[in-house]
Order: sequence, then C-alpha cells, then structure tokens
Amino acid sequence: MTSTSQVITCKAVVCWKVGEGVKIEKIQVDPPKSTEVRLKMLCSSICHTDISSIQGTPMFNFYPLALGHEGVGVVESVGDEVKSVKGGDMVIPIFVGECKECENCISGKSNLCMTYPMSLTGLMPDNTSRMSCRGQRLYHPLSCATWSETPSTRLSMLTTLLRLIQALIQLMAASSHVGSQLAMELHGRKPRLKVDQVLLSLVLVLLD
Repeated sequence: MTSTSQVITCKAVVCWKVGEGVKIEKIQVDPPKSTEVRLKMLCSSICHTDISSIQGTPMFNFYPLALGHEGVGVVESVGDEVKSVKGGDMVIPIFVGECKECENCISGKSNLCMTYPMSLTGLMPDNTSRMSCRGQRLYHPLSCATWSETPSTRLSMLTTLLRLIQALIQLMAASSHVGSQLAMELHGRKPRLKVDQVLLSLVLVLLD
C-alpha cells in the first residue's frame, strides 16, 4: 500500500433507516485491501436509484447506507497487488466490474462482466465493508459510495480517464440520455432528440 494508507476520517452522506432523511456524517474509511483502490472524490451525480435506496427498495434493504454510485475521483491509495493505477490518477468508479477477458467483456456488445458480476450485497466481495460510522458498519449500494469524500472500491470497478471533461461526458447524464434515445429508436419510437443532438448539448453545457 502507499504511505497514505491508513484509516481516514471524512464526510459522507448516510441514510440510517428506510424513509429517513439523509445526514452528513463523519465516517471512517479503512485502507484498501490487496486488489482495492481508495479514492478522493471530485464530484458525484445524483441518480433516482439513490433516491429509491433512501425511500426503501427490495434491491437495497440494508442500513445504514453510504449513498452514491456515480462520480469522478482521483486515486488516493492502492492495495499491494494494484499495478495499473497509482496515486493521483483520475478515475470513474463503476458499479459493473470489468475483467476485460471474459466472453461478455470482449464481445463489444455487453459490459455485464461474467467474472465480476454486479453485487447487490452492499459489501465488498469478501462480505466486509471498508466504511464505518459511530462504530457501525456502513453498506454501500452498488459498491461505490460516491457521496463520500474518500470511498474504497475494487480495481476491476474503475475506468481511468485523461481529463475531467471526459469524465463528465461519460457520467450518467450522457449514458442515460443517449441510452434512452437509442432504446426508443430500436423499438420503433421516434426519439424527441437525435443522439448527436443530445451529445452536442451535453458538450456545450460542459464547455460553457
């Protein structure tokens, strides 16, 4: 691990029980394990999935929750076996892992990795959490917890980036809008905007 790998106290948005408003709490984040990476978040998105988690959903029925699963950050520290990223690298934590070797990853048609399937346990693959608050273990829906200042995630769940604007274009705003337009076209419905118009509008907003 890097020299900075020690328990960190930082702020995070936490939901303590279903239907209860979120609170900004001071939490503790353990050092990353061998194949994990701890991040310093730069910005995070709000998705309806997070709202559903607060209101209660069978998909995420565990509390307290450290919320957020979309965002951009830089690598703060890495585990012993992590070689492909280093401190200061800009990354997007993703909630669908990528081994880049399985049938789905190399197909060019799906990103639903067969080696690292989406986890809905609210925990890391070893069924533990790197995050705690007031002595209680924190769960993190979709393995990211991007509404915290310094979350940890698996190396397989990171996408490296060159520039912040590249990261912003790839966040939920682009994927949701473009995906919805493509889906409408595939089902024979007339989209309200062409895909290139959606992308152009996003770029213009980001460059404003």
